[in-house]
Amino acid sequence: MTGLGIETRPKSSQGKHRRFHSSKMFFREPPISKAQWESKEYVEYCIKHRQELSSVLPSFMTASLHPDNLDAENVPRINKEKPKQPAFINEMPTEILLDIFSQAIPSTDINPFNTTAGPWALSKVCKKWDSIITAYAPLWTNITIDTSPKAINVLKPYRCLLDILKRSQDQPLSIRFVEGEDSLPYETHTLLRILMKHAPRWKKLDFTFSNPETIAVLDAVRGRLDSLESLTFSASPGIIADMPWSATPCRIFADAPKLRSADVSVGGFTLELPFAQLKSLSDHWCGARAKEMSIPEGITKYLQEMGQVEAYNLYGPELKNVTPMADNMRLPFLRTLYAGDPRVLRSVIAPRLEEVHVQPFNKEAREVNLPVLLFLIERSGCSLRKIILGDCIPVVNKFISMLRASPTLEELALSFTEWDDRMDSYLLEIFPSIHVKGGEEEGEGGTLVPRLTKLNILVQHKHTSRMVPSMSFLRDTLIAAVENRRNHQVASVAKLASVEVRAAVLVKQDMVVSPGVGNVERWNRLKEGGMEALFHVLGGKADDECPPADSRMLRVDPDPYSRAYLQREYV
Repeated sequence: MTGLGIETRPKSSQGKHRRFHSSKMFFREPPISKAQWESKEYVEYCIKHRQELSSVLPSFMTASLHPDNLDAENVPRINKEKPKQPAFINEMPTEILLDIFSQAIPSTDINPFNTTAGPWALSKVCKKWDSIITAYAPLWTNITIDTSPKAINVLKPYRCLLDILKRSQDQPLSIRFVEGEDSLPYETHTLLRILMKHAPRWKKLDFTFSNPETIAVLDAVRGRLDSLESLTFSASPGIIADMPWSATPCRIFADAPKLRSADVSVGGFTLELPFAQLKSLSDHWCGARAKEMSIPEGITKYLQEMGQVEAYNLYGPELKNVTPMADNMRLPFLRTLYAGDPRVLRSVIAPRLEEVHVQPFNKEAREVNLPVLLFLIERSGCSLRKIILGDCIPVVNKFISMLRASPTLEELALSFTEWDDRMDSYLLEIFPSIHVKGGEEEGEGGTLVPRLTKLNILVQHKHTSRMVPSMSFLRDTLIAAVENRRNHQVASVAKLASVEVRAAVLVKQDMVVSPGVGNVERWNRLKEGGMEALFHVLGGKADDECPPADSRMLRVDPDPYSRAYLQREYV
């Protein structure tokens, strides 16, 4: 394809053609007659090449709707230059245009307060495109609303929202509603009430509130959420801390018959959800209620009801006032478990469990999470495919037993926020069990985990000097394993397709930090062996003279309630 020639024919009393051009050809076909356009062969040709059409349409839209190419009324200017090979894209069959539009428009939500993006942008090209787009309801079903004063930058925000809802017709809606802490209650509640009239059409809802009065308004949709399948429900930390014990925000969704996925971040106010029908639950306990409520009053209740759940995520850094949970809670369909409290790991039986994330909420759990995880694996008889261990104490015998109980393991990730000689010595003893051939009784081919293909290690800790401490676990076993894999000397190591080692140091903004000469050598040897090895500096400045020098700054936020920080990544 060598040029863009798109001819649009808006209705005009003078019958003149408008043409848009670019330096690249959009559809390489000479002008055709009406009979040819309506022929079956042409339709089939369009279908065959629609992927090419959709791949370059975004660039065409960017060029044609650039501010330099729009007149005072935001209408593309007419280019009188005749294209070499015009394509009459606007005269393509409607079905083909709709297919192209669906791929060209970003999948992100539509902001009713930004009428220069999304389907509005395409509708400005010509009258035919406008008529097709405004009549095609699926293009208008993803709606995002931020009620912060800075986000509402149009004179008639309610009219814009009403237009979207009208064009979406009776299609299911995906709603993202964010109430900022500085939002005006009147505007927030007015926009919310407009959306609530269409509550039976809500299929996905992502709702964030910062005012208890907003929940009182939303309560009117209770019993009307006939189509709701996915829920993300959160509140600002300050609101959670101030909410009275009598508050029951989740009761709004208790009667949603199709609800299958819930991600709730409202402290301990989750107990009114229809747990028996959920397939996925993410529960974030925080605030005063989470500190005061004991686990048997809350988590045990819904664990006993979640017979259908397949993915369960419990995030509770403030779950401290807890008592022993009920034992032998069977979750027969659970495949993914994220839990950091040993009481949960000790109480659950999950025979189909494939993926487990263990991130302790407090230091007391670091010593017990590994043996409790081993207990879960052995009692459930599950075949784990992925294990992520955060901040555990990798006691060698327990760790080896965990690997021996997981012969189907494909991915192993270890992360540490505290590093000392004990951790280093543990890893030096553990790595040979992962990579080097063992006895004949240890799995297929003489290895504990014969299917392991990905190993991730993250060492992250606060540091006050400008040089990262030497990490001897990189020097011996891991380096040898990588080099053996590169040279294909050890068959079991060759199966390890990916090794990713990350060292992260949290420092002050004005500090200059480098990996250290010894570590740099090991990083380079890992990279030469075909493995990915990264060095991170969290905050601070880069030492450009210390290789590896290539780096980039990443904005990361590991905790939804913590402030994001900049992370420098060396690659």
